[in-house]
Amino acid sequence: MRKILFAITIMFLFSCETEEQKKEKAQEVVNALISNIQVDNYESIFEYYPNFKGIGTYLKYNSVEFTSTMLKSDGKVDIFGKTYNGKQLFFEVEKTDGIYKVIKSKGLSSYYDSNLYKYCKKIGCIGMNEYDTDISRICKDNEGDFNFLVNSIKDKIESKTRLESHTITRKNGGFGYYYAFGDITVKNNSRFTIPGYSYKLYVNYLDSNDNLLFTSDKSSGNFTDIGFNQSKTLNIYQDISSRFRKVNIKVKLLNTEFIEKLIAEYAEGSLCNYSNNL
Repeated sequence: MRKILFAITIMFLFSCETEEQKKEKAQEVVNALISNIQVDNYESIFEYYPNFKGIGTYLKYNSVEFTSTMLKSDGKVDIFGKTYNGKQLFFEVEKTDGIYKVIKSKGLSSYYDSNLYKYCKKIGCIGMNEYDTDISRICKDNEGDFNFLVNSIKDKIESKTRLESHTITRKNGGFGYYYAFGDITVKNNSRFTIPGYSYKLYVNYLDSNDNLLFTSDKSSGNFTDIGFNQSKTLNIYQDISSRFRKVNIKVKLLNTEFIEKLIAEYAEGSLCNYSNNL
């Protein structure tokens, strides 16, 4: 009987982990997870983090600096960390059947901290208790609405940036050479500033029946912003053989990144419903 009790005592002493040992083992699992994510080693990833499949597309980090590790009363370990560029990460680790595994995370989903993610938070789809699997699902569900809003604002900006005035005339340069010369002023009548280098400005030359004769690209003048309700004047010097009668302009946005950031910062809503405030 004494031998049995002695054996049980020895087993208990060797199996009992201190608080620091539990924290260290939890951190080891997170480090191993990060390393295997880098090389897309799914077999090991799912071993360390069984719910990883629910995240979908994910981010890769070279390393994680642990900023805080806490052992909770239920035995789970919460680990807070950050990447080299300061991005905040979170992992919850649990020991099950003697093996430490990640059961929750925040910061691995490719949607995390994106403009779409911020939009979802602004309109009340994402709260404090959502983790990577929830974030991925919610963002994916709202991605169509977000893209529709982006394109809607893009169309508004393009359609409301119009010709305000111009002094362009057709000049005879001699020897059969003609050119268009003068100033053209466009006005941004939308509610949004158009950042420099985010747009192309096209000048359309029309006949008396509004038929398009020729289009010139004035992208060389797109380095400055066009503020909302503001005007921008460009000098025009363009070789042209057609005898135009009218001039018009067309603005095309080259990318929508500034619109996505604007939505992420200023969109309003509640209960995952956008309030159409933009």
